[in-house]
Amino acid sequence: LFALEMLTSTHRGMRENFTRLWKDGEGGSGAGAGAVLRLEIVAVVLLKLGLGLFLATLSQWLYDPKWITLAGFLIVSTLAGTRVVGWNIFHAKKKKKKKKTKEKEAKREANDKTSSAGGAGEDDT
Repeated sequence: LFALEMLTSTHRGMRENFTRLWKDGEGGSGAGAGAVLRLEIVAVVLLKLGLGLFLATLSQWLYDPKWITLAGFLIVSTLAGTRVVGWNIFHAKKKKKKKKTKEKEAKREANDKTSSAGGAGEDDT
C-alpha cells in the first residue's frame, strides 16, 4: 500500500503535489504569498498517514489471523474511500469549468444557427 501511495504521489512530482495543498486568493493552487491551506486535502492526507501508521503497527495490536484479516480489509477499504474523496476534491473545479464550457459552446452554436439562418435568406434573392 505504501508503494501504491508513493507511486500516485510522485506521478506529477512531489513539488506539484505540495502546491496542491495550498489555494491562492484567486481559487488556483500554489504556495505563494497569500496562499491558504486547503484543509480538506490536509484531512485526507492525515487520514492516509494515520492508516499507514496503524498498518505498520498492526502486528503489535492483533495476533489472531481472522482479526488481522478483518483489520487489513477495513484499512484497504478506507484507503479506497480516501482515493475517491481525494479525486473528487482535486477535480471538483475541473468539472465546474467543463460545465461552463459546455454552456458557452451551446450558446455559440445557437448564435451560429441564428446567424446562418439569417444569412441563407439574404442569398436567395
